[in-house]
Amino acid sequence: MLHGYFATTTHQGGVIGSAFESWKVNAEGTVWTFKLRKGVKFHNGEDATIEDVLFSEQRSLSDSEVPARATPTQLVEFRLIAKEEISSPDELTITYKAPNAAGAVFRSDGHAGNTRMALLPRKLLGEPYAETEPAYNKLPVGAGPFKMTARSPAQSMSFERFEDYYYQPKYGAPEDRRPRFKFLDLLLVPELSTRVAALRAGQADIVEGAEAVKAQVTGSGGRLIYAQESNYVTLMLLGCWRAEIRCSNIKVREALNLAIDRKTIAQTLYTPESYAMAGWGFVTPTSLGWSKELTPPPFDPAKARQLLSEAGYKVPGSTSGKDFGAITLNGWSAGDPPFVPEMATLVAESWKKELGIDAKVSITDRTLVSQRWGAQELVDHVRVEVNEARWDGATIAQARYNDPKNVQRLSEDPALLAASAEAFGVTNPGGRQAALNKLYLRLQQEQYFLPMGHSNLPWAVSKRIADWRPWPVAAFFNAHWTIRVAQ
Repeated sequence: MLHGYFATTTHQGGVIGSAFESWKVNAEGTVWTFKLRKGVKFHNGEDATIEDVLFSEQRSLSDSEVPARATPTQLVEFRLIAKEEISSPDELTITYKAPNAAGAVFRSDGHAGNTRMALLPRKLLGEPYAETEPAYNKLPVGAGPFKMTARSPAQSMSFERFEDYYYQPKYGAPEDRRPRFKFLDLLLVPELSTRVAALRAGQADIVEGAEAVKAQVTGSGGRLIYAQESNYVTLMLLGCWRAEIRCSNIKVREALNLAIDRKTIAQTLYTPESYAMAGWGFVTPTSLGWSKELTPPPFDPAKARQLLSEAGYKVPGSTSGKDFGAITLNGWSAGDPPFVPEMATLVAESWKKELGIDAKVSITDRTLVSQRWGAQELVDHVRVEVNEARWDGATIAQARYNDPKNVQRLSEDPALLAASAEAFGVTNPGGRQAALNKLYLRLQQEQYFLPMGHSNLPWAVSKRIADWRPWPVAAFFNAHWTIRVAQ
């Protein structure tokens, strides 16, 4: 809402130009040249320049000044880049060390709402970081559809429509993405019951909802709008690239996968409207590269016991083999989808019942789980991964399967590195669906991801909201220009 992004998502899930008017890629897929749109302005009235673009890139991707602010995918991107340079007064050229088909999507607002890749004003956020960042954070300036007028940390933010937002036909954009309303107030309200009460009382128009409050919402004239495929859930087996770890054996990974009664879990915790046991990890039905074969496997406890026995472990009904020992599922209480701790508990119970495994559940918070994973403290554990779905998951595949230096990798298999490199080398938009589908089907066979499906985030809206069409595969408040307030 505050920031302008270099590329943007469509309602169909594709990625098109935004602050970047266009881009071109060389035949090898190693050189991307991005062209800045004419008319891009910051909220303080100053024109955005190509120097601002380069500054935004370097500030977001550098891993030397403030390493803690970089995500795994940003660190992967940083290592992939050989050179960034201004090649003309309105063009930035990025040269990669190897072919990279995800250059545009990584810089889009569809990349999990990545605020670190936004277009930032160089004059307000220059050196030194320690002095400029706190001052900027008091009332940030961006180039997006709303300018911030007030901010109370951890409480509220107020915005006003930015009339000169660049994404309108006046500046060559294919549609007008300026909001149809003038003011927007965002309030941080962690409790669902309080949010719904505010909606019913006419004090709020859009809140993050839940199936449990559907009757309360509709009873006051509101309704639920489902943002399709907003988040995915998958079980990630950690450290399997180490030969001494149990999950280095593919039979162990497959046994764990087949011993999950996903249908019962879905029926116990969710409704068909809010959750679907479909897709594979970060690849949901709207994602580029998806096909109907990419779906969680059927529940097959007999085959699971056979595979675990063949891997040398004792299973129920058998006295031979070594004891598997304990295994811990590490997760956190996510907002969307709900009941993730309960989901992890049901998975653990399924493994105990069908495989005789001493499965435990540890629920802390996301930051702690990520820190422990990065410190290699969760090797031979399971991470219950809840993450934003996205149309193009190439950056996740890069981080998990195509970067041996990434401490959060899932594999070091040379064959998977080669398969990933082949897929990322296809930069022709017409060939990327087939290339990614081939890669994902190959990765699915390896079963480092045990997919648990995806959620459809239920937003509760008041009777004042006549229309709103949120994007699919996006977990954040989006497509605000489609919101129409009833008169």
